[in-house]
Amino acid sequence: MRNGFLGLAAMIATTGYAAAQSPCESCDSGPRVYGSADYLLFWTKDAPTALPLLSSGTAASQGVVGVPGTTVLFGGSPFDLGTFNGLRVTAGVANVWGRVGFEGSGFLLERQSVGIVAAANAFDRANVLARPIYNPSTGLPSSTGVHFTTNVPVTGYNATVSSQLWGAEANGTYTLADAPERNVRLLAGFRYLDLDESISDRTIIQALETFGNFVPGTVVDSVSEFRGRSQFYGAQVGVDGDWTFGRFALNLRAKIAAGVSHELVYVGANQVQYFPNGTQVVSADSVTARTSNLGSTTKDVFAVVPELGGNVGYDVTDNLRLRVGYQVLYWSAVVRPGEQIDPYINLNRSGPPIRPIPLFNQSGYWAHGVNFGATWKF
Repeated sequence: MRNGFLGLAAMIATTGYAAAQSPCESCDSGPRVYGSADYLLFWTKDAPTALPLLSSGTAASQGVVGVPGTTVLFGGSPFDLGTFNGLRVTAGVANVWGRVGFEGSGFLLERQSVGIVAAANAFDRANVLARPIYNPSTGLPSSTGVHFTTNVPVTGYNATVSSQLWGAEANGTYTLADAPERNVRLLAGFRYLDLDESISDRTIIQALETFGNFVPGTVVDSVSEFRGRSQFYGAQVGVDGDWTFGRFALNLRAKIAAGVSHELVYVGANQVQYFPNGTQVVSADSVTARTSNLGSTTKDVFAVVPELGGNVGYDVTDNLRLRVGYQVLYWSAVVRPGEQIDPYINLNRSGPPIRPIPLFNQSGYWAHGVNFGATWKF
């Protein structure tokens, strides 16, 4: 019996040793190199605006938002930027030192834009183009550039809203389980994200009658730009798992990064007044961007970036896998240009009150989409 007990104990010990080794059966096989490339089709959170940027209306409505006869032509609600095409590439090596490896990845979404071009007849006093604003003294909707009240009508307008997102990360990896049917790794490293957005517009007005310094025929061409750029720098941890079922495979990945969101808000303007005698006057001025809110402001704030993703793949060969997947990313603190436009504009530029003023509004941001790609492993 003693020999039987010793034999059973030896068998359990041997089995336990083998089980302890099985989670990383191939860790002793040396480093393994892998890489992937994916086409991305993404959607992002709509670009907000603080006020309508252009309206049309009747002579009675003056283009004032909320008054019967006024139609908002651009702005006033978030801009749908549509779909973003992009590319993501990943390269790594596993089991460089036992279970330890390294991985790097980067993605780039195209710059996407939406805009408007509008024109009006300056001498048509029945219909107008107008720039909606709010009166800072009363808090009520108003408008500017309406010819039957100022004799300086808006005759042309164009605007563009644009956005681009890209990022990169570098991680160390640690293999928890590595077998033909499963691979589970821990990730820890650094993540960078860059969101660059802008709203730029151009307004052309023409004086019909003498108005202040304007004489009939004077043309005023004003350009403004609101830009928001957010850059995330943070430490990241996560887990990545692969499970295979014959030639089919399932991949799931979860990551979270925490760090600093470096945020920049820029407001710029340029105005050229063309007088009938050929002279020109240049200044930094427009409807929404004036000396009271021009310039750049930066802040560093704490932010978190969680990301979830998954892929379904098919192994064409032992080294090549085709896959399709989905991922979603959230960024807790960014600056977006439409939220930096002060809707309260004092047409009496000397004030009081002095409006517009600089704003630094922050909000959350998300991006999500599908990917189609291939993975190589050697």
